Amino acid sequence: MKNAALLVIDVQRGMFPERNEVYNGDRLIHNLKSLLTKARASNTSVFYIQHNATKG
Repeated sequence: MKNAALLVIDVQRGMFPERNEVYNGDRLIHNLKSLLTKARASNTSVFYIQHNATKG
């Protein structure tokens, strides 16, 4: 794919607190790892965007 990129937006450790995990968190991480592996193997650019604010 020409001019393709993978955007990873706001996936952070804070999404996975012990008692209030993000819905289907294990599946989310599995899918994200798979996408990252494929992107890197095909030399696709990967961009990470992180929301920085105080906790809560």
